[in-house]
Amino acid sequence: MKKSNVIGLSGVAGSGKDLFCDLCMITKNTSLWPLKSFSIAGKLKEECFDFIYNKYGININTCSWEEKNAVRKILVAHGEIKRSQSRGSYWFDKLTQDITEAKEKYKTIIVTDVRFAEYEYDEVQWIRDSLDGYLVHISKFSIDENVGLMEVHQPANSSERENDPKVASLSDYQIEWENLSYIKDDREKENKLSKAIDKFSEWLQYRAHANKLAGRKSKKTYVWPK
Repeated sequence: MKKSNVIGLSGVAGSGKDLFCDLCMITKNTSLWPLKSFSIAGKLKEECFDFIYNKYGININTCSWEEKNAVRKILVAHGEIKRSQSRGSYWFDKLTQDITEAKEKYKTIIVTDVRFAEYEYDEVQWIRDSLDGYLVHISKFSIDENVGLMEVHQPANSSERENDPKVASLSDYQIEWENLSYIKDDREKENKLSKAIDKFSEWLQYRAHANKLAGRKSKKTYVWPK
């Protein structure tokens, strides 16, 4: 197998990071297969699971949206304290060995939740430098047909408002895609958004490495799957 590609996905909550990963999993373009996904937040949930379940009776892996919101402050607080103590590295360090082992079996590794470039060595630097990977930033927009304006999906909280622009500015590849919630047919929606995956996989296969050598900070790609 050729060298594995590690892809870190960034973007505010609801921008479609998990959707991007899901579409990569099912794409007819086999250049990404076999594929394995990881989540930095998954390690946070693992570490907090017993405490939250024993104290509140909530299974954070299967709970409702309302239940997750009820304990979100606990997750956020613990996550931030550990990030502060380690100057950013605590959570992603827990994934490094898993990803190293996965690179022996999988052509593409996707980390679905890269959020921070706050410290000198943070999630972005981990993806791009330590793992020799690529950072993809995803944003979602809606079109108000009544006034002809594009409305960009907004950050969910102050942390996203502060950090997402930093992460976006360091990305190797940018996707802007339309909010297609108005389309009820899942197959039609999938076909439209899969155009973005096809263009991304072509870039990854033929131009990503050259872009990196040429100075990748200036290399951006925008996809409008209309």
